[in-house]
Amino acid sequence: MKLVAKSRDQGFIDDPLAGNWTWFEIAILKTKYSEEPRVKDGIHLVWVSHRNRFLSKDYGWEEGVEFGKDHDIFRLLEEGNVIAVRLCARFQAWQIKARTGYLVLDIGAPAGEKPLLVLSLDGGGVRGVAALMHLDAIMKKVAPGKKPCEVFDMIGGTSTGGFIAIMLGRLLVKSGSKWDASELDKCIKQLVQEQLGQDPDQVLLLDEESAKTCKVFVMATRQEGANNQAPVLFRSYENPLEKSELPGIKLWEAARATSAAPMYFAPLEVGGYKFLNGGLQANNPMGWLWNEVLSVFSPARSTNCFLSIGTGIAATKAVGDVRNLKGFTEPVAMLATNSKITKLVFRSLINAFAPKPMAKKYCRFNVCDGLPE
Repeated sequence: MKLVAKSRDQGFIDDPLAGNWTWFEIAILKTKYSEEPRVKDGIHLVWVSHRNRFLSKDYGWEEGVEFGKDHDIFRLLEEGNVIAVRLCARFQAWQIKARTGYLVLDIGAPAGEKPLLVLSLDGGGVRGVAALMHLDAIMKKVAPGKKPCEVFDMIGGTSTGGFIAIMLGRLLVKSGSKWDASELDKCIKQLVQEQLGQDPDQVLLLDEESAKTCKVFVMATRQEGANNQAPVLFRSYENPLEKSELPGIKLWEAARATSAAPMYFAPLEVGGYKFLNGGLQANNPMGWLWNEVLSVFSPARSTNCFLSIGTGIAATKAVGDVRNLKGFTEPVAMLATNSKITKLVFRSLINAFAPKPMAKKYCRFNVCDGLPE
């Protein structure tokens, strides 16, 4: 257990050598209505977490000491007790100001379960080749001779990244393989036939056997609800908290749906729905990958690495005058597929709050800015 808080003090002091007299404490209260710490054998059950940010008018994150599983605080807890956070100032002139705080509990994975390794693959059209090259180099370095499906417990992708996710995690292709995508439907079916030796029109994406080793999901956009509905996830596994809308979708259909860029391919119709490229709503699927990890493996399951691979960042484009339709619509359209925004958000969240809090778990590889199509 650890307290993490965004705080500051009053920002000034007459004598800095006098030290810092504001801090955070963790206490055990008898009930949720108690206003004072519980007392046992004449001792108040209170422990110092950490000192407040010192001589600063800017709020900043500070983390406290780690209360391990053998700490007295857990031994002394009784039924009905409450763990509380106290903000403390020793003298009247001192102030402690906190905006946000989290009491993080790392429950830990059940004994014998290895920490997870999961992979997120961005969309990016033909630039997906760059993602494959990155992944191939990583695999040769950290797991030579192994396929991605033998290393990663879950792979999530969107658009080109979804196509790659199916190849690597469901068709069990090696990361260095090449294919001809001139005719997408024919290409996908041919790939299924070559890898599995089965009729592509009979092979479902859902497959319990392959999901035991590596779970795969891809994302697509509903044509009729792109502006107000969430992306659709097609999975090779069962999610106990979220039933699949199309559990009988064929493997080739899922690959075709996630990669159906509207400027190049017609929408794919499955089960009465029409689907477009998943990158229109979620070009970087990291947020959905974390959600799947939480719901499929449980929030307590430890994850050693969230590996995110991008396909490059488009050249900088300013939003033009709204009266110039072309100069305005092109940059705005690029906002929808901006993967860097997602990266910035989830890098901090995953490192801070996924199991093993405050430990670095998020890794992002991308090619240079301004990569052309």
